[in-house]
Amino acid sequence: YIYKGAYGWKLGVFLATCVSMLGSALGAVICFLLGRYLMRDQVRKWIRKYPLFDAIDVAAAEHGLRIMAMLYLTPILPLGPLSYICGTTSMSLPHFVIAKVAALPLMLLYVFIGASAGTLIGKKKSDGLSTDQVKSIEENETLIVSGILLSAVSIACITHYIRKELNKILEQQKRQ
Repeated sequence: YIYKGAYGWKLGVFLATCVSMLGSALGAVICFLLGRYLMRDQVRKWIRKYPLFDAIDVAAAEHGLRIMAMLYLTPILPLGPLSYICGTTSMSLPHFVIAKVAALPLMLLYVFIGASAGTLIGKKKSDGLSTDQVKSIEENETLIVSGILLSAVSIACITHYIRKELNKILEQQKRQ
């Protein structure tokens, strides 16, 4: 919201997305490295408590880049613990960082929602605006809400697919 106000829609959303991705990637890499070098035993204890994380551990070890790229698009899973878990697998740091780039659509959605907040809230303050200005805001609001809903549906589909894949891995582990 602040970047959009300071730099406009295009540059503001671009800068906010870049800053958010940089901060998120830096935090994820730190968690990954902590999980790999300093907290390996503790992270392994966490994994054993939750079968879902155990399945993610197996999936990340076998198909690291693909699984992580899909998991980063799932807003339901806590990505901090996931970064620690990946640090304990055989996944390489470059693959982990490349997979983080897959979070760009989700990050862009979050930034877009934040930038849109002023437009969605500002509609009520239409006193003194011409009818063309009010219509322009309403059209933008429809476009904004449509984009957010479409993004939410896409992310829900990806989440469903990820859950299905992880359940397959859990079933395979139970059979072994």
